[in-house]
Parts: sequence; C-alpha cells; structure tokens
Amino acid sequence: MRSLRQKRYSAMRRTFGLRVLSVFLLVVLFFMVRSGINVYKKEIETQENRNMAELEFAELEGRKTELQKEVIKLKTDRGVEEELRSQFEIGHEGESMLVIVDRPVVEDLKEEEEVWWKTMLPWGR
Repeated sequence: MRSLRQKRYSAMRRTFGLRVLSVFLLVVLFFMVRSGINVYKKEIETQENRNMAELEFAELEGRKTELQKEVIKLKTDRGVEEELRSQFEIGHEGESMLVIVDRPVVEDLKEEEEVWWKTMLPWGR
C-alpha cells in the first residue's frame, strides 16, 4: 500500500515538475522570441538609415562635382568676368548696358471708386 502511495506521489511530483518546467521554458521562449523581434526591428531601422545616408552621400557627391566645375570655371579670366557681369552688372569701358524694368502693376480704380462713396452713404456700409 505504501508502495502504491509512493508511486502515486512520485507520479504527481513528476507531473507537477514537468508542468513547472514547461511553464518556465515557455517564459524563456517568449523572451527569446521578443528579443529576436527587437533585433529584427533594429536591423530594419538600420537599413533605412543606411539607405538615407547613401542618398545623402550621392547628393553631396553631385554637389561636390558641381562646385569643382565652378572652381575650374572661376580659375579662368573669362569665368571670372562672366561671374562679375552676372552678379554686379558691370561692363568694360565703352560698353552700354540695357536694364529692362517691369511695368508697375496698376490696381483696379473701379474698386477704389466704390469704396469712397460706400463710406459716405449710410446704406452702403
């Protein structure tokens, strides 16, 4: 009888121990999966940042090329003269310069006429 009781008790202990072990392993598995997901999210973010950095680098390389062309152009006398003419509107002696000025915008006089008589008459307000 005692032997049967001991077998039952040991079987219950074993079953309880397996359940506790299973719960513990599930908790460990949960944290491992969660950590893996976090690493995956960080990897995606890093890839996006890398792509943005590469695009910015390509833009800066293009700007560098443009600036190098501008420097080469400004090293010549013709380039310097062209830049001075475009920025400061200057010319050589004997050259004349023609400046075109836009016509000023004329506002509608009709609207102004309506305003003065509306302020004079009480029903026009």
